[in-house]
Amino acid sequence: MPQLPVSFEPLASEYPARAERAKQAANLVASDAIFPLLSDELAIQEQLGQDRLPLWTPLLGRGAPLSAGSMAAPWNPLRWPLLWMEAAQARAWHALLALFLAGAGMLLFLQQRVRPGPALLGALVLQAGGFGFANLHYLPKFDAALWLPWCLWAAEGVLGGRRRGAGLLLAGALAASGLAGFAPIFAFVVATTAAWSFHLRSSAAPGALTRTAAYAGLGLLMAAVHILPMASAASQSTRGAMTRAQVADGALAPAALAGWLGAEVFGSPTDAEPANRHAVAWWLSRTGKSAEILAANRLEWSIYLGTTALILALAALAVPWRQLGFPLVALAVCLAFQWGVPGVSWLYGLPGFDLGSPARAGAIAWVLWPWLAALGLTALLDGRRAAQWIAGSTGLFLVVGAAWLGLRNMDNAWLADWRMALAQRHAISPEELKRYISTQHAAANFAALQQSAWAVAAMALATLVLLWRARRLGSWLVTAGLALLVVVGGIQAGWNWTRPRSLAPGEELFPPSRTLDIIAETAGAGRVLRVDTSPSGIDEVLALARPNLLQVYGIADLAPYCALPDGDLVRALAALDPAGRYRSGWSALSDPALLDAPLLDELAVTCVLARLPLAHPRLALVHEENGLYIFSRSLILAEGAPRNLTAAGLAREKDARRVFGMGALLSLAALLGALLLAYFSRSAEKRSSDPTSRAPASSL
Repeated sequence: MPQLPVSFEPLASEYPARAERAKQAANLVASDAIFPLLSDELAIQEQLGQDRLPLWTPLLGRGAPLSAGSMAAPWNPLRWPLLWMEAAQARAWHALLALFLAGAGMLLFLQQRVRPGPALLGALVLQAGGFGFANLHYLPKFDAALWLPWCLWAAEGVLGGRRRGAGLLLAGALAASGLAGFAPIFAFVVATTAAWSFHLRSSAAPGALTRTAAYAGLGLLMAAVHILPMASAASQSTRGAMTRAQVADGALAPAALAGWLGAEVFGSPTDAEPANRHAVAWWLSRTGKSAEILAANRLEWSIYLGTTALILALAALAVPWRQLGFPLVALAVCLAFQWGVPGVSWLYGLPGFDLGSPARAGAIAWVLWPWLAALGLTALLDGRRAAQWIAGSTGLFLVVGAAWLGLRNMDNAWLADWRMALAQRHAISPEELKRYISTQHAAANFAALQQSAWAVAAMALATLVLLWRARRLGSWLVTAGLALLVVVGGIQAGWNWTRPRSLAPGEELFPPSRTLDIIAETAGAGRVLRVDTSPSGIDEVLALARPNLLQVYGIADLAPYCALPDGDLVRALAALDPAGRYRSGWSALSDPALLDAPLLDELAVTCVLARLPLAHPRLALVHEENGLYIFSRSLILAEGAPRNLTAAGLAREKDARRVFGMGALLSLAALLGALLLAYFSRSAEKRSSDPTSRAPASSL
């Protein structure tokens, strides 16, 4: 768990000691893993426990699709064995299972092209990679990506005609990626698998490419039980496909490259200051490109590879092109996509690639880097001079460069000169720059950078020593030593991202709350609305029983945070109060004078939360504690008043169930089709290999 719910209001005020303990070293980047991901998981688990399909929840907005509108996809096969567990415990075991499967798939794939030692090291590089540990709390992203090595291994088996069951594995792995609940990464997995299959076409057995395409197509259809309802929900949402320019705005800045060597170059996930206020990000920024730093995202910029893995991956450049070509070209395209390089950024307009930040293509780089590292280690163990020269020069450069950075004098005088130069570089005043970077934070940021530099220097030096002593130590000892460096580096880099959080005996993840009980009683069968008069429109919301917390306690929330916000509802509320818009959704009412709007009556708003006392004829104060005001709101339901949103909401629920039924039928039909294809393919292989099945020669 990145954070504990008790750290949020009103639980924090009711359990101050627990809240203070929970806030220590909390992963502040992965808050979405609690709300809405965990809250949706609990809702899904509750409905399954009641023998109901988790298709709809009345507690979000005017009612919302649950399985289709959430990343907590219940049809993900990795969730099935853990449904009997309590949700938080199940998540921990789910993460371990996913990490094991990711490494196992990488190992099986690499064993087809390198010796066991380098293959094992490649699997460890994958498991220690920044995309992995940064997204272990976002298991739908991790799950969607982990099946890529399995897809590549299975596609190779089908095309080579050498591996029984490879076709079913290909269909199953693609389906599992699609069912994981994160469509953008699923699109990248499908594209990479297709490119790999096309690459192997020249060495494929007769008809194998057609069979591969058939199994892959059936795999896509097997995921229809999630993909089809999700696409339907997305079509009715304010959050859908983006324009090419919108996608390009999310491309990584060149400064993010420093993240390859240090997981916390731009700060720790436990830091309260966001990445766009980190001094190192500004230091590495390009002249006049302050906008790309202001868009810095600590999660998307988590591209850690590690010093040892980078040295080994670059050594792969000495490998023959026949082995090197595909992973190198694929990685180049992937990196160009992430960084928005002209010539590749046109891909942003293609369906599937227009669903979010280009940085998510890091899920593919997460698999390609270990592939190159395994090839590089193989070349080094084989004694290739070019590989030794590349590894040696890279390692030496890293040792010298990191030591120079670690020894550099970054005192207050240097910081003052740097701030002046930075202000000139971006044509902003020093006073404006202070809004983003304080002198105290800058000094701490650069001190942490120098510590990271010494860690890089030590890791590079240890890698060079092992490679230099390779002949005397032997390949297995060298591989074991390098693997140890990869594991130690990964644990050190990923600890603050994945630090386990525990509950004391008798403590509940979501403890009883008198305040939330009062809110539930006040709301009754109606919904809760927040009033936020802050300039940002969101600051007070987070202190008012934040969105999705109410859902866990069985309270209907008019403005929750949903992955796919209800388009009609958001537009109706935005028409009432445009200032309430937040990103792709709507967060709170900014003007208490609007509390008598008929729209709020139609939506059955019976409880209002605020940080200040509100005087309004429709409100009655029920309770006030710790700056949280709970009001009851009277409903005025005029005879014959239009109920367009309510009626449309009921129709939307029926539509969600209908689309789910269609998706489920498609998935079952595709599963049957894959089994039949495997059966007939196997029968055909037996007939072709059985001499007794051939027709007898003619006597004429």
